[in-house]
Amino acid sequence: MIKINLIPPRISKRELQLRQEAAIFIFVVFVTLVTWIYLVSGISGEKASWQAKIKQHEQRLEVLKPVEKEIEDFKKQREVLQSRQETIDKLINARTGPARIMQDIAGAKPLKLWLTSFKQTGQSLVLEGLADDSSTVIEFVNRLRERESFQAVETQQLQEAEGKDSAKLSKSGATGLNKTVKFKLLTTVSNKA
Repeated sequence: MIKINLIPPRISKRELQLRQEAAIFIFVVFVTLVTWIYLVSGISGEKASWQAKIKQHEQRLEVLKPVEKEIEDFKKQREVLQSRQETIDKLINARTGPARIMQDIAGAKPLKLWLTSFKQTGQSLVLEGLADDSSTVIEFVNRLRERESFQAVETQQLQEAEGKDSAKLSKSGATGLNKTVKFKLLTTVSNKA
């Protein structure tokens, strides 16, 4: 008859310990692989996310490049305009002589006053004209005194205009004036003008 041994063979402790260590090693390798795969997939997903953001920002930069060019053009135009304005200001400030005097007279002249004569001899200046009344002449004299171009403003003559002088004034656009005043002013031009 055939004898069958149903008792499992005895495994030595050493062999059992090796099997346990092998199982633990395989488990640790498996856990390490799973962890590594998880981290790599997370990093690659994050990398893809960052690449998408970078691409999106690059597209925005491409859209903004024409705007940046326009801003640079505006800055250049502003610099050109500022240099032109500075040049104009320098020219205005450097104005001397008759140009400065005429500018100051034009700035001081009231609306209802008309100059008929302008004579400069050296530092002396004589202004003659017509006004709608004496208060307009006084206002003109006060404004001239405020200007740096004129040192002493004196009224030489102030009288009611007669005949043709009054007719000149009405032809120049002054309507409804009853009495016009003829004046003559004498002033000294300062060295600043």
